[in-house]
Amino acid sequence: MKHILFHAIPDTRFNADHLYILLRHDQGFSDHERKLFELVLPHVDAAVRKIDGLPVFEPDQVAAPTLLNSLIKAGLTTRELEILEWVRSGKTNIEIGMILDISSFTVKNHLQRIYKKINVSNRAQAVGKLEDIASNGLPEMANDYN
Repeated sequence: MKHILFHAIPDTRFNADHLYILLRHDQGFSDHERKLFELVLPHVDAAVRKIDGLPVFEPDQVAAPTLLNSLIKAGLTTRELEILEWVRSGKTNIEIGMILDISSFTVKNHLQRIYKKINVSNRAQAVGKLEDIASNGLPEMANDYN
């Protein structure tokens, strides 16, 4: 898989997000396809919520925030989440740059912002923090960074 397009729609009734993901192996998504996805998705989401047989959770049954929600609360952007996931899988800046079609310098800049947002100073600490968030939820972070 080389290209991912995802969008989350909040569900305030249950303090949860519905995450929709499109995967493409051959080419990236055009601006037109991204806009179309954004326009159609609320209608798809409304239809999915009406399907009989899908579990309906009461507010007190909703799980603690997911890893993705925790990282978003820390202020990470979609691109930063992508880069952090590639770091977690062991990729170098050069490899991440090739995968995302950006320069390794741009990857480095993103990583510096990620480190500041999650209060770490290197890749190993970032991956460790990621694992800690996955296990224990969101600790205190510098989520006032813009």
